[in-house]
Amino acid sequence: MRPKNAMGRRTVAAAFVLATCGVLFLPATPALAHETREVGDIVMTVGWGNEPVYAGYQHPVEVRFEEPAPEGEEVGEPISDADVQVEVFFGAEASGTTSGALAMEEAFGDPGHFEADMIPTRPGTYTFRFTGTVAGKEIDEVFTSGPDTFSDTNLAASVQFPEQDPTEGELAERIERLSARVDDAGGGSTALWVAIGSGILALIALAIAMRKRAHP
Repeated sequence: MRPKNAMGRRTVAAAFVLATCGVLFLPATPALAHETREVGDIVMTVGWGNEPVYAGYQHPVEVRFEEPAPEGEEVGEPISDADVQVEVFFGAEASGTTSGALAMEEAFGDPGHFEADMIPTRPGTYTFRFTGTVAGKEIDEVFTSGPDTFSDTNLAASVQFPEQDPTEGELAERIERLSARVDDAGGGSTALWVAIGSGILALIALAIAMRKRAHP
């Protein structure tokens, strides 16, 4: 004779399977904090691969290419036929400090999703310029981070606990300031040189320790 709760167990198991299948077959949707733009008959969705973004940590530049969504649908078919590159600028305009052209590769198992590795080293606004061909058509589009598009880059100290460690970029700035003091001293006292040298060594040691924690 079956236990009285056998039917209940079967019902729960069936509900779990249905729920799981429902999750598996949900349509893909763009990540939050990305900018979506139609370029002719190509839909581009642009942002950082991981958001929010913190200076000194890896955040790939990403773009998704899709066809316009059919009526009644949320997303269109992904476009894998793309040969594109991205140029990253520090600031709100496509000028000034630039990364140079970075090749973008399609993510494995995710058609239409292209990425370029990037570690933003300073907090602030970043601008992406995408050039190349998509589905045989040339593109040249500029996207800028901000509150209405995708995440600006933030200082990691705002989320660090229990200690707030400086980023490698901040350490580099401190070393530059110490080096400037050496130049200003013009070969001053031995004590000053020892103090500055000790400070530089301490900053380098901290940078190495941070790198080891980030990449165990």
